[in-house]
Amino acid sequence: VCGLIEHYKDPSCCMFFEPMLTIPLHRKFVFPLQHLCRAVITTRTTYDGINKLQLPKTLKSYLKEYHYKQRVRVRRLDSENDITIDSRSISYLPVI
Repeated sequence: VCGLIEHYKDPSCCMFFEPMLTIPLHRKFVFPLQHLCRAVITTRTTYDGINKLQLPKTLKSYLKEYHYKQRVRVRRLDSENDITIDSRSISYLPVI
């Protein structure tokens, strides 16, 4: 079990594909400020780096709760004829 956890802790072992929407997703709500702050903090540190932050344990636990950083394949349409594909690291906000 520990070996599996260590294996899948590495983002390069977990390939997920970013959904491509054909039309914008209109929401009738805004994300709470605490969710937006968590998203910003988790994009600037690693999952293990959260433990090094000088924060209370409950806040560290909250930051780790939705810390999804996976390597994804992204298609960018630079012009009508050009399609480039690359990998990058992203963080997802939870869907409420």
